[in-house]
Amino acid sequence: MKKWVTEDWEFELTATDGKAGYCRLGLEKGDKVRDEKERVL
Repeated sequence: MKKWVTEDWEFELTATDGKAGYCRLGLEKGDKVRDEKERVL
């Protein structure tokens, strides 16, 4: 019988340089983006 595995990922990115015009997301220095993922395999 196959065992189920739960993956739980979380990360945060911080812009260290640049201006809003240089990024399609409009990020500027100091802006943070956080993402969380959970899935069962």
